[in-house]
Amino acid sequence: MFRRFIVLLALCATLCSQANTMPAGEEYTGQGHCEYRGQTYIEGQKWSEGCELNCVCENSFTGFFSCDKKPSCKVTQTSIPPGCHLEVDPNDHCCRVPVCKDVIGR
Repeated sequence: MFRRFIVLLALCATLCSQANTMPAGEEYTGQGHCEYRGQTYIEGQKWSEGCELNCVCENSFTGFFSCDKKPSCKVTQTSIPPGCHLEVDPNDHCCRVPVCKDVIGR
C-alpha cells in the first residue's frame, strides 16, 4: 500500500507540473478569477479583445483563460453588388454589410 502511494505521488508530481504550465499571457492568480490586461473575469465569463479575439476564463483557480481568433466577416469590398456600398453591421460593429439603393420604381 505504501509503495503504491509513493508511485502515485511521483506520477502526480510529474503530471501536475506539466498541467500547471500555462502559455504566455496567462497567469496564476489562485484568487478565484482570471486576469487579462488589468481586467478581472470569473470562470465561464467571456470577453472580446477588439475585433480580433474571443476569450473565456476557463479556470478561475489557476487563472487559465483561452482566446480564439474571431471568425472573419462574410462580406468584403470585392463581394458587394454594383450600386451598393458597405456600412457598419448593426449586429457586429467589427463587420460591414452591403447597403443597396432601391432601383425598383425609377
